[in-house]
Amino acid sequence: MEFKGIRINEERKNYYERTGLWGSWTLLDYWNDAVCKHKDREFVVDDLGRRCTYADLDEKADVLAGWMAQQGVTAGDTVSIQCTPRMEFVCIVIACFKIGAVIVPMKMRTGAAEWVRLMNMCESRIHFCMEHYHGESMGDFVRTNEKELDYRMINIYIDGADLPDEACTFDKIMAGSWNKPEAPACSSNDVAVILFTSGTTKGSRGVLLTHNNIISSEQMFNRALELNEEDIIFMPAPLSHATGFHHGIISPMLNGGKLVLQENYKANDALAIMEREKCTYSMGATPFIYDYLTQMNAGTPRPESLKYYICGGAPVPYELTRCAWQSHGVMVCECYGSTESVPHILVPPTKAMEWKGCWSGIALDAVEVRVVDENMQDVAPGETGEEISRGPNVFVGYLGDEESTAEVLDEDGWYHSGDLCRSDGHGLYKICGRKKDIIVRGGENLNINEMEANLAGFPGVRQLAIVGMPDYRLGERVCAFVALENDAEPVTKEQMAEYLAERKVSKWLWPERVEYIDEIPYTESGKIKRYELKKELKERLKSAKEKRRVWRKM
Repeated sequence: MEFKGIRINEERKNYYERTGLWGSWTLLDYWNDAVCKHKDREFVVDDLGRRCTYADLDEKADVLAGWMAQQGVTAGDTVSIQCTPRMEFVCIVIACFKIGAVIVPMKMRTGAAEWVRLMNMCESRIHFCMEHYHGESMGDFVRTNEKELDYRMINIYIDGADLPDEACTFDKIMAGSWNKPEAPACSSNDVAVILFTSGTTKGSRGVLLTHNNIISSEQMFNRALELNEEDIIFMPAPLSHATGFHHGIISPMLNGGKLVLQENYKANDALAIMEREKCTYSMGATPFIYDYLTQMNAGTPRPESLKYYICGGAPVPYELTRCAWQSHGVMVCECYGSTESVPHILVPPTKAMEWKGCWSGIALDAVEVRVVDENMQDVAPGETGEEISRGPNVFVGYLGDEESTAEVLDEDGWYHSGDLCRSDGHGLYKICGRKKDIIVRGGENLNINEMEANLAGFPGVRQLAIVGMPDYRLGERVCAFVALENDAEPVTKEQMAEYLAERKVSKWLWPERVEYIDEIPYTESGKIKRYELKKELKERLKSAKEKRRVWRKM
């Protein structure tokens, strides 16, 4: 596939290559090096009982890569993966390295129209997917919606033991004998992965990341946390996210470390797995560490080897950090970034208690961070501006969308995050809000515009606006402010859920609270004043909390 509109600043490219931040090795080169050095060490373990050393997984990936090559997949072709965190996902990734295929991980929760749009966008040659997911047939979903695609692809079902004989499954491929493919003709500046992210108005966009982007990102990450081959990560986040893909698969691979996966997340089981596998750290959104602490507070033993938890996706309350350390000896460290500029601000474990949640962290060693106003001028320390970053980790463009690329990635290589930030002027940064209209719920970016569009035309509703509601566990939940038509009956969240379910809208996009208001506040240009609604919601939640306190005292 030809990737048009890739934006790599030539001056920055030369600088990164001259300083060694970008090299000539691809991800395949690093994988081969890891197999050579650590072939007998375990690389991936999942909760389905599979354990693979580096050598084991290398052999499996050779088989799969040989089959894909026989299907005509070559360097630059795209291969999509819609799979839960399990051994097969990692095997597919390594197999793609071996033939130079561009990896396209996809979220498990995707609506039909969006799935068709994304698949048409990436033109995947082969699509690996689960046949079953949470009691439903994902295979039926794919078979139904692929009829709407502008091209034809090969479907491979990962857990399809009950499918007809003519269906192609992962296990059937792995049982075959295929010629080992030749090493692909790839450059370290070629696109290696396309990760989908949420846009505020255009839906998900494909973030183009080169081999050098990913390698440099994880080398910086490993240095910042002083990780080595003895470290073992428990990764509860989806491998389709930047967190799961970069920090789950690539980071330990570069070190000869180990990845532990849990397909069906349960907090008590997660703690038992971490104890059994002697995990030294974990990473993900706030809900995971909240759940771990809840279980440990209830008496579940802390995994003995667990040193720290890296927490991203939402601001981390200091109370959570304090509880984790003082009660259980686990250090919680906040990190910040995006799919376009994978977490590049981090609170070092040695500073988490000292900074008490006042800062989101310091920039990783090769990343530049600025806080600027609308004219790209640096704001004074303590003042709020937009966070922008530049470094060898920053993406090179959006798939098929040169306009959106130019909006956020300037000619000098700076990525404009759209997030509000302030600095102390000495390298400390605090992310304090977003210019983007998204809600971060449990590490997932939810598009406010999409949620409002889904509810347009709801009976009895004259005006409606969606805002994020603060939540200790998930970071934010979805709240709908509603202005009713005259004489209309009150609207419940259950009625909204029924309305959205009939339209096959994902449950993640359903409001979790409904608040009534006489008029939605708008600007003169017709934009919703969400900051006013958030302020109003904060007051209402505070009032409700005070009433509960009075009731408890009675």
